[in-house]
Amino acid sequence: MKVFLFKKLVVRKIQAYFSNCPRKLVHNFDFGLQIDRSLSRREKVNFMKIRVQQQQSQSGYDRVMQLYSRGLTLQEAAALASCSTADKPQGGTIVNWELAQWQLKGPVKELYLPHDHFCTEQRFRITVFPEKRPRIKAGKFCSDLKMNMALPTDEHQNKKLYEASSPFASICQPSNSYIGFLWLGAHMNKTTKHWVNHNGSLLNFNNFEGDSEGQNGCAVFKIPPHSGLWAGMSCGKSKSYCMACHEDTTVVLQLRGLCEDEYKAKFFRLHTQQYGQKTIFRGFTRYEISLKTNQEWQLVDMWRNLTLATFFTLDGTYPLGLHNWTLTTDYNICQKKEGVSQLISVSACFSWEWGCDSGSCVNLSQRCDLRVDCPDASDEKACDALLLPEDYITTLPPPPNTPGPLLLNMTISVTSFTQINIRDMKITIDYDQYISWFDGRLQYQNLKENEDLNYISAEKVWTPTLEFMNAEFPSTHRTDPTIQVQSRGEALEDDYSLARHELMYSGVDNPLTLHEKIYAPISCNMDMKMFPFDTQHCSLLIRLTSSSVFLKWGELQVNYTGERKMTEYIVEDPSIHVREESSYSIASVNFSLQRRYHYYITSLYIPTLMLLLISYASLWCPNEAYDLRVMMSLTTMLVLYSLYQQISNDLPRTSYIKSVDIWCFFALTYIFSQVVYHVLTDTRRWRCYGMKTSADDVTNIDDSPRRVSSYLLILIARIAYAFVLIIFLVVYWSVYT
Repeated sequence: MKVFLFKKLVVRKIQAYFSNCPRKLVHNFDFGLQIDRSLSRREKVNFMKIRVQQQQSQSGYDRVMQLYSRGLTLQEAAALASCSTADKPQGGTIVNWELAQWQLKGPVKELYLPHDHFCTEQRFRITVFPEKRPRIKAGKFCSDLKMNMALPTDEHQNKKLYEASSPFASICQPSNSYIGFLWLGAHMNKTTKHWVNHNGSLLNFNNFEGDSEGQNGCAVFKIPPHSGLWAGMSCGKSKSYCMACHEDTTVVLQLRGLCEDEYKAKFFRLHTQQYGQKTIFRGFTRYEISLKTNQEWQLVDMWRNLTLATFFTLDGTYPLGLHNWTLTTDYNICQKKEGVSQLISVSACFSWEWGCDSGSCVNLSQRCDLRVDCPDASDEKACDALLLPEDYITTLPPPPNTPGPLLLNMTISVTSFTQINIRDMKITIDYDQYISWFDGRLQYQNLKENEDLNYISAEKVWTPTLEFMNAEFPSTHRTDPTIQVQSRGEALEDDYSLARHELMYSGVDNPLTLHEKIYAPISCNMDMKMFPFDTQHCSLLIRLTSSSVFLKWGELQVNYTGERKMTEYIVEDPSIHVREESSYSIASVNFSLQRRYHYYITSLYIPTLMLLLISYASLWCPNEAYDLRVMMSLTTMLVLYSLYQQISNDLPRTSYIKSVDIWCFFALTYIFSQVVYHVLTDTRRWRCYGMKTSADDVTNIDDSPRRVSSYLLILIARIAYAFVLIIFLVVYWSVYT
């Protein structure tokens, strides 16, 4: 059998229950419900025992109590909550408020109020705060409580507000004013000169004495005996009055910092005991905050009638915001002793808001965002993202989230190759290194999507140690490491035992990222056989100094963001892979540099080919121009050798032959053979015909068959040298390009 208890609870939007229920109600009634099972059903209906029980308390109005032996439909529950007559269920089948007989015991008052007091869409719920404030601060105080400054909309509300505030008239009237004592939520529009409410809407009711057009910018209640009359008053800082705040919706305050296990214990309501007394904070369960003296507030455990903590204030203002309370008993709050301080905050902030130290509320996303949003700038204080446990050891690597070694993910962004020294076979690279890992021992707070705001000190947490295996350590430079937290996982459940509502994150779901900028000269075993048509393949070897039993490389990425076409090389897309060596995990960053050979074409190959052609041209000189032919060949050979030496001086010394060596060696051999040919042919001609005595003595030369053979020999040389040169060029460029 399902039993439903409908009673007036402090919840938003629910204002009344029935539209035609009796006017009898119980005020300030703390009770527990107990049914004597020995009674018959009729006896249960006619009489019920209500006894005070701890941990089953309620503070407020009880209008109707009905117990049903069945479940109610959604339409019936909605009708009860909205005071609608349609779909409203009949009286309770087990307990019917209209038929039951009640015996009142304890601090219970029976009041008779009109039906409209409960069953109307909008109730005028006000709280008077008898502390003088300037108009701006008064409005801000109500706003911090999620309320508006009270403004009556009819004669009934005006009378109610005046009756609630007039007992404080002597306190609220400033010494420099003889007119008003309480701010109202109306002000004059400077442009239209009309009176408007906090939303800027024209007033549909006012109670100004006389013509309101000439009144000053803000409205106040006139001091008694001007019952409920309004007056205009300057809104400047020189005038301070009390104010009343109006609840558009039920205001629920949160008290944080008690280390209380029960979730409901943190919720409080503003509670006015009776007219003329200061408002207190009444908790949903056992706690109450009330004014002990004019300067001291006390936190009371009502179940045990025990004062737990006190807060001293000079002017008796409300303990809204974050304050240090002094504990007055041992081990009841956070296991602390009597006399020590405990941070406790009271605010009307919602679950998605952060409470400023002053009691104001800002969105949680505005916490620690490098922008001041709280009036006291407290949202940008204590913004350290790291929560370090007391037993944390920075020298121990964190335990992995899954069985096995801890996996480190790395991203390398190469920005440039600042130096490529092919003579010493060294390459200097600039790159950014990002290493990420999870540390489940840590917790973080107030993480942002912008990771630059999630900075923590590298000295406070464990960081991996790396070894650059093929780098020159005296010349390797690293910037100071920076560590940021990546916001990936969802925030943990709110820990309301803490005085501040911080968004907490677990290290299991949100990785750390270590960033360093590194300048590293590395050795590269360059293969120069194809120079200058070579492509060099080099690697940067990064080894974890801990054994792969504990640490291993996980996901690795590399990219190149610099200029692709360098002065001498074209940079190809780099790659990265993991290899194991001697029980250590090594990340090998591989990159390829393709040489741009156009410089060597214009500075070596074309000049060399031109020298070869000049040398070949010597074969077309007359046989009689012996000196010219020899000098042409010798000069081209010397120039070629000088050019070859210049190129070789910039290249590393290798035991193997490079393609440029083959080219130059062929050219030198080609020209040298022509020099030898010219010498041999000239010597043969001298022996056969003798030496001429005169250049004009051409009649003595015998035109014999031997003379014909010399012409045949030079023709063969011309064809042979041309054929050899063409064959070499075809074979060379086919092999090396």
